[in-house]
Amino acid sequence: MRRIMVLAATVLALAACQKSANKAAPPSSDSESVAPPVAAAPPAPTTLSADEAFRLAFGAPAPVQRSVTRQNDFEEVLSYGSGKLVPLAPDLVALVSTATNASDCHACSGALSVHYLKWDGTAWKRSGAWPELLYGNGFGAAPDWTVRQDLGRPNYLISQVGWTGQGYTCSSADVVYLGPDAPVVMGEGIPLHFDNEGVGEDPVVSIDGKLGRGPDGKLRVTFNGTRSGFTDYEIVGGKLHRVSENVIDSC
Repeated sequence: MRRIMVLAATVLALAACQKSANKAAPPSSDSESVAPPVAAAPPAPTTLSADEAFRLAFGAPAPVQRSVTRQNDFEEVLSYGSGKLVPLAPDLVALVSTATNASDCHACSGALSVHYLKWDGTAWKRSGAWPELLYGNGFGAAPDWTVRQDLGRPNYLISQVGWTGQGYTCSSADVVYLGPDAPVVMGEGIPLHFDNEGVGEDPVVSIDGKLGRGPDGKLRVTFNGTRSGFTDYEIVGGKLHRVSENVIDSC
């Protein structure tokens, strides 16, 4: 009788364990919610060389020749060499390229073009083109240019041209803002230098100007030489307008 009671107790204990195990069993995998995979971050922009940027901009490696017809209805041939890159954003660069003119006549000038290249997540692609945005010096020469960050806005492209005729020498600056969507020509022909040293007249006049910022934030050309002073320019309607006396009368 005692053996029967022990056996019955054992059977009851096993049944209780089985019931507990069934109660604690996890739900089947069919009822589990699976988290969606995390999307991979887009690849960072690759390093873009000036040569590769030029090929993307012009469709061919440097040098590239372009035939253009200007206001005089005379066809001119411009030869663009490799340009320089100006970073505008992590995924946007500007390629600035200059060209010489095949003709070296006194009135024949070179040119400056701007192209924008943007990273689309997988590759660099041309997003905008502004050929012959500015013209350069006479005798077929290209303009000199630099990009400045100290004139109130970032990425001001300053192009400087000059000429000499009948003993007079003049130079001036064009100001282009390299904006996030397109370059904007804000000022053209801002006088920077004048002299009459080749004329042989008296008095000899020689005036040099330097582009900077005035204390009130306006763009200012400060002059020194035979005459001294300054000329201020203010942005009105997206363009630079002279708002003070011009130290150089004419050029």
